[in-house]
Amino acid sequence: MKAHSAFWGGVLGIVLLIVSCSSPPKTHQAREVLPAVNVERLELPAVADGQEIHQRSGFSFSYDAKSHLARWVAYTLTPQLVKEKVVERATAFQPDDDIEASPKPADYRKSGYDKGHLAPAADFRWSPDAMKDCFLMTNMAPQLPAFNRRIWKNLETRVREWAQTQPHSYIVTGPVLTEPCATYLKGICVPKKFYKVMLQTDGQRYRAIGFVIPQHYKNADLVNYAQSIDNVEKVAGLDFFPALPDELENQVEGEAPREAIWWN
Repeated sequence: MKAHSAFWGGVLGIVLLIVSCSSPPKTHQAREVLPAVNVERLELPAVADGQEIHQRSGFSFSYDAKSHLARWVAYTLTPQLVKEKVVERATAFQPDDDIEASPKPADYRKSGYDKGHLAPAADFRWSPDAMKDCFLMTNMAPQLPAFNRRIWKNLETRVREWAQTQPHSYIVTGPVLTEPCATYLKGICVPKKFYKVMLQTDGQRYRAIGFVIPQHYKNADLVNYAQSIDNVEKVAGLDFFPALPDELENQVEGEAPREAIWWN
């Protein structure tokens, strides 16, 4: 796994920042399917052979037909995107017509579970198209109301606050599918845990933080669930931020987040 190094040390001589990630996501490619290899966008995790990366307005995702959930949802934030509010929160959940056997809103009816956003609606107020796509059912997962409306919402709020402190933020979030599902809603897996990882950079320096939170959490303090990206990768069975140069990836992903940096 990745070697441990200083968490926010300057990386001399590295000026790499993928240009395509520096600009706000384009909203006119809502149905593009990107190739699953050689994808040079910093927010995208590595994908296995046969998996596709689906592009929607403002975010990308990889879909797992067995669980009827996204393996992950990835997107970028900038201070400008967080502050720009040109549209109110949408309310209409819709099936994703481009995904065969996409879940439907009715699948959750009287289940006791919320249609929990993976990429949260409040991160997409900068675009009507992005807000609409954010309510596609492929961006949802069954979440207990106490989880969705409390600790998960708190984490989403924190991410938006942190996104205003650096020029570029890259977020990946999703259900933990490496563990057996707690139960099923009409074929939809009810995950026991969810994860979220965040990478930030000003173009020369990098820092990252990860979280894994059980649906039946016992402590509402997010500090208890903060961990290194390496640890989240082990739990989620994913490789985050593979577009980073190997040495830099090892540094950033191997270090546990320092509380003083993230929580002030």
